[in-house]
Amino acid sequence: MRSAIQVIFLIAFFALALAVSLLSTTSSATAGQIQLPTCLFRVTFPGEPEVGEHSAPIEGGFVRWYVATQKTRAAFLRHECMCVRNMNHSRMSEAFVRQRLTEFARATGLSNIVFSPTPFPYGIALSLRGYKNIQGTPATYEGTAFITNDCYLDLVVGAPSTDFPPPERSTFRNSLTLQPSTETGPPGAHWVAFQRTPTGAVRSIDLNHLSTTGSIVTYLQRFQTSCGGKVVLSKNQIHCGTGEGRTEEGLFFDSDGVLLSAIQYSLAESPFAPVPNDPSMPVLRPVFCEGRVPVPPGKMQARLRAAGLELK
Repeated sequence: MRSAIQVIFLIAFFALALAVSLLSTTSSATAGQIQLPTCLFRVTFPGEPEVGEHSAPIEGGFVRWYVATQKTRAAFLRHECMCVRNMNHSRMSEAFVRQRLTEFARATGLSNIVFSPTPFPYGIALSLRGYKNIQGTPATYEGTAFITNDCYLDLVVGAPSTDFPPPERSTFRNSLTLQPSTETGPPGAHWVAFQRTPTGAVRSIDLNHLSTTGSIVTYLQRFQTSCGGKVVLSKNQIHCGTGEGRTEEGLFFDSDGVLLSAIQYSLAESPFAPVPNDPSMPVLRPVFCEGRVPVPPGKMQARLRAAGLELK
């Protein structure tokens, strides 16, 4: 199995192959900072970027990370970040980063590659500039990879060569700021706290990512462990027809929001069970299910409130 850092290098700069052909797409969003889920750094885009989710298996589990992209009138901007506690750094050096970036920049068709060291107070950073023609348009790309003890992140700027560097480049590249993570769920999550009886433990569910398929309700739940302050994010399912439940994913974060470990369970490994391993499922089933039928997701919060479970 690959280490987490090797996995993320596999998609680093992948978007370069298509970016320039899309540069004519414009965005009217206003500028703003963004901190991707599970990332310890913030960056500023000139407008509101699109955010995509990625996941890949690694030894002992899987990793999930996010990529933000924006196309302006003049440029293509991309930011990718993954933070995992105690990533395999035995091979982390500027030479290793240079080798990997060379391999994958060439795989995307960049030529005349030039590297330059980049000041970075938290670890290693290396910038790459390369060139290619897309649909007859000469294009220039500049990407910087940053590696800390727990994070890999990159910033990429692409533009037609006649317009490089674009005006957005300076602000985008200089906006990188270290910031403890406050969000461990997907972008756009709407967390609502509820009280799990009979222990009284507090948990939260994400109302924006509830889904129903047939008799099954799938939802994300988050809670803090009683020992050590670790945060657990689990993806659970309740079968309204049988009343059984199962856990599909479990992600474990430290108090800084850095991923410690993650595991996915197949249906064979974690089947629906009358007494699921998550004790909050019996509390939530009457909220999520009307008899043997799932309730529409838009009604879930009102039902939490009516059941006296929602916490203000």
